[in-house]
Amino acid sequence: NKMKVDDGIRIIPVLSKKSNKIVDIKKLNFLPENSLSNTPILIMAGGKGKRLMPLTKNCPKPLLKIKNIPMIERIILKFKNQGFNNFYISINYLGHMIKNYLGNGDKLGVKINYINENKFLGTIGCLSLLNKEFLKSKNIIIINGDIITDLNFYELLKYHLSNKSFATVVCRNREISYPFGVVVNKGKNLVSFKEKPIYNNLINAGIYCLRTDSKKFISKNKKTDMPDFLLKLKRSKKRILVYPIIEEWSDVGNIEVFNNFNKHK
Repeated sequence: NKMKVDDGIRIIPVLSKKSNKIVDIKKLNFLPENSLSNTPILIMAGGKGKRLMPLTKNCPKPLLKIKNIPMIERIILKFKNQGFNNFYISINYLGHMIKNYLGNGDKLGVKINYINENKFLGTIGCLSLLNKEFLKSKNIIIINGDIITDLNFYELLKYHLSNKSFATVVCRNREISYPFGVVVNKGKNLVSFKEKPIYNNLINAGIYCLRTDSKKFISKNKKTDMPDFLLKLKRSKKRILVYPIIEEWSDVGNIEVFNNFNKHK
């Protein structure tokens, strides 16, 4: 039977013609031209990492190590293990250190191009600087440089494509509990009490799948943040979907989360 790499299948059993018993295991190392694996990955790695100061005073946040491996390297390896090998990295603050560490991607067995921000362009402004080569791909996956997750990116892409989405926002459920009784009022009047309520909300997971032609909605070299950009697309009647996940996910953006990850080295 013909099997597609797009299905996320990375190993296949080889059966004996006579007995139908497994005689070998083959790893799929080839990536067809039309494979979803050719989808470029954009890692946003240009921020100052203010919430992780003083750790980020002399080291960009994506190079901070989780159990002795820099966060950005973990992200790249996660994608590589799923077959993706074409990366763009947006750099600004201490970007030369990221460039020096990762180079062109050879040491990790991937291809890396860099987007150099001459000024801080927000969380999506750098998309305007991508070249014509990038536009050959119809879609791109974008991830913040401080995200640790077990997300299956093939499934995200398939969801994005099968639903004909222009932009897909990955979301994670977050439960917030209040240890107090909450007063519900209407103006000066008491309405009721909610004892230690629990609220469930979908939070932005810092991972997106976009059509590459969404680039035209960003002015070149203009600071643009993702929420404003997505709402602009929505006003232009583009199809914007959410993709709720249950997989492990962490935004390693503050000292507490960072230290928790590195407790047991």
